[in-house]
Amino acid sequence: EETPKTDSETSEGVPATVILYEGTYFAEEVYKMAADLGDGIYCEIDISNITDTSFDFTVYEVNESEETRSMIFKTHTAGFQGDGTTAVYNGKEYTLNFSFTNGHGSLPHVTEIVVTGFAPLEGEVYLNNNVPGHEFG
Repeated sequence: EETPKTDSETSEGVPATVILYEGTYFAEEVYKMAADLGDGIYCEIDISNITDTSFDFTVYEVNESEETRSMIFKTHTAGFQGDGTTAVYNGKEYTLNFSFTNGHGSLPHVTEIVVTGFAPLEGEVYLNNNVPGHEFG
């Protein structure tokens, strides 16, 4: 017979098996703009308050031509899930899934994030080129 989990067991989450860094993960669109291919409007994800099982995130829209950075998804907490290589935020209106991809060969250090579940973030890879030992330009 399986013992039901207590609230504390279910809310603790899964330990991360990736190493996430605080700071801003910016849309790959930034590199397209540098090559005059982008429209100058992109999103950034600020990562903070990282624990063994979760992290906080805030989403901003940046408009280069207007020089603005506007919050479009206020700060919430995502928890690591599964084998600790993905995370999810289950909100009332949105469920955001975070995948930590390995396009720069940096895993377990996270330099790339792909997010689904919130249209402004979809279809982009979010990069952090300030991860120690994994800087790129």
